Amino acid sequence: MFDAEIVAVGAINEAIAYCPRLSPQIAHNDKTPITDGHIDVYAGIDRKNADLVGRVAVQVKGRSHHNRKIFKKETTSYAVEREVLTFLRDDGGGVYFYVALHPDTRQRRIFYAVLNPFKLNRLIGEMKADQNTKSIPFRVLPGGPAEIEQIVLFALNTKNQNMSLGSDPALLDQRHRFTLYSTGGIDLSRPAVFDLAKTDFAVVVHTEGGLNIPVDVDLEILPSSYIQHERDITVVAGGTSYAKALVTQLDEHRVALDLSPSLRLVLDTSDQSADLSIEVTSAGSVLDELNALDFFVNVSDGQPVVIDGNTYTPATAPNPAPEALLTQRRRLREVTELLEKLQVDAALVQPSALDAQELKTLLAIRRALILGDALHAEDGGAGRFDLNLGGSRATLMAVPGGEDHYWRFFDLFDPANRSQFRIYSVGEEGEVKEIEGTAYEGLEPVDLATTLNLRLEGIVGAYEAVKDKRIAHALANRKVLHLISASDDPQTLQSEDLLAAAQNLNDWLIRKEGDSSPNLINRWQIQSRRSEFTNAERDAVRNFRKSVMRANVDQANVVDACCAILLGDEADIRYCVSTLTDKERADLEGWPIWALHPQTTSEAEAENHRDPIAS
Repeated sequence: MFDAEIVAVGAINEAIAYCPRLSPQIAHNDKTPITDGHIDVYAGIDRKNADLVGRVAVQVKGRSHHNRKIFKKETTSYAVEREVLTFLRDDGGGVYFYVALHPDTRQRRIFYAVLNPFKLNRLIGEMKADQNTKSIPFRVLPGGPAEIEQIVLFALNTKNQNMSLGSDPALLDQRHRFTLYSTGGIDLSRPAVFDLAKTDFAVVVHTEGGLNIPVDVDLEILPSSYIQHERDITVVAGGTSYAKALVTQLDEHRVALDLSPSLRLVLDTSDQSADLSIEVTSAGSVLDELNALDFFVNVSDGQPVVIDGNTYTPATAPNPAPEALLTQRRRLREVTELLEKLQVDAALVQPSALDAQELKTLLAIRRALILGDALHAEDGGAGRFDLNLGGSRATLMAVPGGEDHYWRFFDLFDPANRSQFRIYSVGEEGEVKEIEGTAYEGLEPVDLATTLNLRLEGIVGAYEAVKDKRIAHALANRKVLHLISASDDPQTLQSEDLLAAAQNLNDWLIRKEGDSSPNLINRWQIQSRRSEFTNAERDAVRNFRKSVMRANVDQANVVDACCAILLGDEADIRYCVSTLTDKERADLEGWPIWALHPQTTSEAEAENHRDPIAS
């Protein structure tokens, strides 16, 4: 028989005795409840009282082991009583030592666990209500004095984790500086995961006011190379090339180059020669996927991959591209031809959003528009035809194809096709009559937002072609409002193009009609949406506002409210809106300028929580 406690305490005292900045105050048969003593920590190696930094509580357990496997282990576990965990949590924590002892060979192995308040609080929180002990993971105590000092100093630095004050991880979201303490150091050359259940670490946030606040949080630290970032990099395979890539380091040897949503290269330099893998997916646009397939087929045909002048040739001959992949590439090329015919940006159309039937329809419409084929359809009739482009669409016109159930199609917005359709209106009595107008009159804001073949660069020419200039101007003014509203639609993929078209059409109206109130307000609200509303423009709004009120022009109060919205003063807006009649306010809320109104909570409450009418 031997006294395990005496031997264990002696082993701890001996290990710490070699540490110049630590002084163990641990005695066997100690009568102090729960703890077995403490370790004094000094700033200098002379251990003067003036250099005493603090004390770390210590608990020591010695246990006899006949199985020699534990003396080779790096980790072990031991069940600690709830009352010990609770006391240490509320008292600033400490270091728990577990010493494995062999009664015959006198082998010993010291394990430790730093139990700081945040870790203890998590451990206690994992225990069931009737659970009296908790198994705690322990690590083998390193033999070097510097490493032992680092462990004890870490325990000292975490004593200020006061659970009564709480902890707010949201402090890290407020861009404060913080310090990370760790017993194992930090290697910033690779990703580091700090999980309190597995790693000894602590985070202290430093506020601008000078407070140092411990935070209970787990962290993952990524070196900048492991965070996806854009780089100018030239990647070529055959006739397909890319000038930029999103670069992400995956591990010590692998780097990913995302050339597009459809194409990823992974360069592996773990062996003496670099290995390159290519991943092609159906993500991204028609243009993305087609270029990715061209790149893949080029490599499959034996073309080398050249990255910033460095050539990567496969060590073995690549396999030919699968037939299904070649078929998909052929289909995408035909879809691209159709989009070019319709002047639709191929970067806005995603093949993955199309089902098999919709893709089949696209290929059929290609034959109709490019080859001039008449298409067979048992149902339907002449008129507008919306071609699904995966969330967006192209608007065409269907006309009889010369035989029953055969139809021809043309692009409604192609100026060359203007003579192929007429515009009609239906009166209150049901009478139908032809009217002047453009192909754009049949589209409301929601249609403009999702229609991609609008040929917006020619919209001014379309209204210039209307013979009756009074009608042309009235229709154009209405369409400016529609284009602005469409640009606000969250579904649109062409917000900037719609605003540019609205500005061009409005500028044309100003040249033809002059600086009328609607035209000026539309100009300013377009500029506001395009972040072009300068201080000079704001002064112009103020001057215009004064002139309108002095002249008491028609609908002066409505114009005044529009100017207030443009200037953005909430109190001014509330007052101006309050002076409007019910009809004037209803009209204002139906115009796109209302979307610029910075509504406040107090106003919403005053309106009994009434939602603003969408423009």
